[in-house]
Amino acid sequence: VYSPFDPDRYVAQIAPRPVLIISGTTDQTVLLANARKLQKAAAQPKTIYDFRGSHNPTLGPDADDVANRIGSFLLHNIVQPEYGIKSRPNGTFFEQ
Repeated sequence: VYSPFDPDRYVAQIAPRPVLIISGTTDQTVLLANARKLQKAAAQPKTIYDFRGSHNPTLGPDADDVANRIGSFLLHNIVQPEYGIKSRPNGTFFEQ
């Protein structure tokens, strides 16, 4: 039985579906050491992004970049394979 408090025990089972893990470098809710454990335990295909900030990725200096990476991940892994819509040449989704 898996506990919601042990995501590193089951994150690898998400594969072969892609997973995006976004972690705040100063997060006090999910400490960076625990985020690293989760990142390491995740199987490929995985996309890892550490942003400068705390628990809320929509705040702080990297908020626009976080939104862009989420959009790019969704475009690349869901929209493009399903509908044939491609991202910009630099792999981005939103204007910067």
